[in-house]
Amino acid sequence: MKSDPVSLEVLRGKERVKYLKKENGQVKLISTMSSREKGKKENWKKNSQTYRYKTAKVRKNLAKLLDETPHPSSGLVIQNNNEVRNLAAIRRRQQLRRRTAIFYSKISRLQERLNREIRNKEKYRKRCQRLIKNNQTSPEAKVSALLKNIKVPEVVRKKLILSEVLTKQLKDRYINLKKHVEKKKYFEIIKPDLLKKHKLLHLSKPFFRHGTYKRPAPGK
Repeated sequence: MKSDPVSLEVLRGKERVKYLKKENGQVKLISTMSSREKGKKENWKKNSQTYRYKTAKVRKNLAKLLDETPHPSSGLVIQNNNEVRNLAAIRRRQQLRRRTAIFYSKISRLQERLNREIRNKEKYRKRCQRLIKNNQTSPEAKVSALLKNIKVPEVVRKKLILSEVLTKQLKDRYINLKKHVEKKKYFEIIKPDLLKKHKLLHLSKPFFRHGTYKRPAPGK
């Protein structure tokens, strides 16, 4: 302190200010303090002493630790650094394995869903094919189903097949018509009166659906 004139002058200034405060009555003397104020001062002294003791202890331990710490170029520090790097690498591998397991689980679930959708698609495709096949039964098959376990002359069978062929052609032509007027004219060409005469008009209802076969209302 004496070798540093600046610090010495600062310390003297602080002491001078403290002395002037006492002279001017700004600082209470112990003899003029109340018991409560004396207790506060005693507590302040104890707390200050404890703080200085702890600070000195921390500084001492820090200095001791710095003295015991080996030089960075020593083998112990290198070994510690290697251990830290190994631990970091192990942690990264664990995270990678965990993420890989999650991805494989997602892929497995998606593959299972894909296989299920493929099976459903194949099932509905076959069902659709069966329905189309049933709807496209040939006239010969229809006649055979109609005459099952019934013996008829061959000419009767041929006429029944001819009837099925004509019925199918008429129905297909009628379905391909787009406008209502065209369907009505097509129905009139087939001679509905003749169908009615032979009591066959009701058999034409399944594919003549525009309502022209209905009886007109009275007064029209």
